[in-house]
Amino acid sequence: MSESRPTVHISTAGDILAMIPSLVGYQLDSQHVAVLGMIEDRLIKFTAAIDWEDNDPADVAAAIGRAATTSGTDQLIVVGYGPQGATRARALGAVSAQVNPGLSHHEMQINEGQYVLLDHPRARWRPMPGPPADLAVLGRPPAAATREEMRARYAPLDQPTIDPLADDQAVRLGRLSPSLRVDIARRSLDRIAARASKPFDAAQVAHLVQDRDVRGSIIVHAYTSSARTEALVQVYRGAPVPDRPVLGSAAAAALYLSGRQAQADAVLEHAGDERLAGLITAAIRAGVPPDRVSEILAKTVPEGLRSADEQWTRQTEPTRRARQRPEHPDLSTIPPPIPDVGGPEF
Repeated sequence: MSESRPTVHISTAGDILAMIPSLVGYQLDSQHVAVLGMIEDRLIKFTAAIDWEDNDPADVAAAIGRAATTSGTDQLIVVGYGPQGATRARALGAVSAQVNPGLSHHEMQINEGQYVLLDHPRARWRPMPGPPADLAVLGRPPAAATREEMRARYAPLDQPTIDPLADDQAVRLGRLSPSLRVDIARRSLDRIAARASKPFDAAQVAHLVQDRDVRGSIIVHAYTSSARTEALVQVYRGAPVPDRPVLGSAAAAALYLSGRQAQADAVLEHAGDERLAGLITAAIRAGVPPDRVSEILAKTVPEGLRSADEQWTRQTEPTRRARQRPEHPDLSTIPPPIPDVGGPEF
């Protein structure tokens, strides 16, 4: 149902640290400590940005422990920013080690464009590399300058830029099977992501995602591609006001499943009370790893679509039969029999 998720190639600790702004959505400064949960030095399972002045280290360590347990993380990288970064990283690392003794910890500091590994006595400062080029290739937007700017990027626009779908178009789409509606929504989203959209693509996505049978399939289709996820976000931001709660929930789900929980949280502020928004919010608060949810969706979404198609077939079969075979055919349209002109008999 879904394609393999693209990966980013990293070779040094600096490459990992350079990814943090893209993962949380904004640049961190001297008030922050970041925590990455990882498996085998390569797979990042979760990322958290902590404002040091506004959080208690013990509370942070407990939350990190829950996230590590649910995600299967085996090591933590604690990164302190600015002149006080080393002191804060070591302090949070020490508290976390007491709360989570089964995890290995590595403390690092970033200051004035350089980084250092704090748990290596002979480690020297190295220049911070730029973000991995793979991120731009995969369609990830550049990190915002601040958290406030990042959240503004994921707020709905003041004025909708997408007109509602015309009534006759909506009626025609509503007559199609769920699978056909999903196919149309996918193709429209793909064109928007490729910056080759047609006039009605955004309106079709905004309309079709309101349909529960379509929504799950579009979320699964979107989250494996940063470009498609961003396209879904842009449709939500510019959609007609009545369509925004459901679209916001779908966009937040795609962001969450792609590992961008901070961005998903920013969208959820505007997603209303739609049930899906509540489920994603609960998953983020509980530290449920996106991979676990995506595994469930990979099974349940295709099954749900098959069931919806079967129900649509049962409901529309009498109408389709009536159109194909009239109950009282017009006998005047039946041609006369061909006269027997003779020929061999068998």
